[in-house]
Amino acid sequence: MINFHVIALLSPSFIAFVFAVQLFGKVKYNINLTNKVLAWFMIVVLALGSSVAVYQSGNFAAFRFLDAIYMSSMLLLHPLFFIYARTLVSNKLSKKKCFFHILPALINFILASFFYLLLSKNEAIDYLGIHILGKPSDSHIITYLFNLLLVNKAVHIMQAAIYFILAFKMLNKHQKYVDQIFSTTDNYKLKWLFYFNIVYCVMSLAGIVINLIPLETVNTTTIYIDCTMLIFASFTLYIGIKGLKQESVGQIIDLNDKLAFKKELRVPPNESVKEKVNNYIIGKKAFLNPELKIWDIVENIGINRSYISQFINNEYNISFSHYINK
Repeated sequence: MINFHVIALLSPSFIAFVFAVQLFGKVKYNINLTNKVLAWFMIVVLALGSSVAVYQSGNFAAFRFLDAIYMSSMLLLHPLFFIYARTLVSNKLSKKKCFFHILPALINFILASFFYLLLSKNEAIDYLGIHILGKPSDSHIITYLFNLLLVNKAVHIMQAAIYFILAFKMLNKHQKYVDQIFSTTDNYKLKWLFYFNIVYCVMSLAGIVINLIPLETVNTTTIYIDCTMLIFASFTLYIGIKGLKQESVGQIIDLNDKLAFKKELRVPPNESVKEKVNNYIIGKKAFLNPELKIWDIVENIGINRSYISQFINNEYNISFSHYINK
C-alpha cells in the first residue's frame, strides 16, 4: 500500500507531467510561446520532483546520475517563472536574454556532471550518503562537489529575491499599462499572477529555510520534505490550471496594434482630439460597451492610440479605463 510519504514525494512530478503533456499538446497545434515556456517549467518541476523522490528513497547509486539535474533544476525554477510572466505581458522575447537567465543553471549542470565523472561509483555513493551531510572528505573532488552545492544554495537564495522583485515591478507596470488600453481590465491585469508571485516568493523562502537545515536533521523525519513537496505540488497545480486558460495579454495588444495601424493617423487632424474622442465615446454612447478597447476608438476616429491615451491622461488626470467607467 502506498503511504502518505510516497504520495507527498510523487505529487509534484505527477501534476507537472499531466500539465506538460497538455501544454505540449496545445503547442503542437498552436504556436504559442506562453504555453511553450510554461510546458518547460513543468518539465523542470518534473525533473526536480523525480530527483528528490529518488534521493529520498535512498537509491544513491541512481541519484548520482540525477544530482546534476537536481541542482540545475533548482536554478531554473525562478528564471523560467519570470520568463513565463514576461511572455504574458509582452509579445517580444529576446533569446539572448533568455539564455542569460538560464546560464547559471547550465554552468552548474556542466560542473556537477564533470565532478561526478571523476568519481567512482563507490565514491559518489559515499558523498551522497555521508559527505553531503557536511562530514569532511580527503577527496578534493568531493570537496569541490560539496562546495558547488553550497554555491547552488546561495545562488538559489539570490534568485528568489531578484526574480521576485523583477516580476513584481514588471507586473505592476503591466497593470498600469492595461488601464490605458482596456475599459474592463479584469481579464488583462493578470492579478492572479501578481499575487502568485508574492506567495511563490514566500514559499521559496520557506523552502530555502528548510534547505538550510542540515540534511542530517532533515533526514531524521519526513515531515520537512513532505510539507515542502505538498506545498510545491499545490503551487504547480494552481499555475497549471490558470496557465491553461490564460492568454498572452502582450499577444492580444500586439495583434490589435497591428490591425489598427492602417487606420491610425500619425498626426492628429485639424479637428481637436478632444472633440473627436468625446463625439465617439459620449455622443455615440460607446462607453456603454463593457468590452470597449482603445483600438475601437482608433478604428472610428483614426487617431493614434498614444494621442488618445495621452489626451485622457492630461485632460482628466485619470487612465482610459477609469475615464470610460466614470
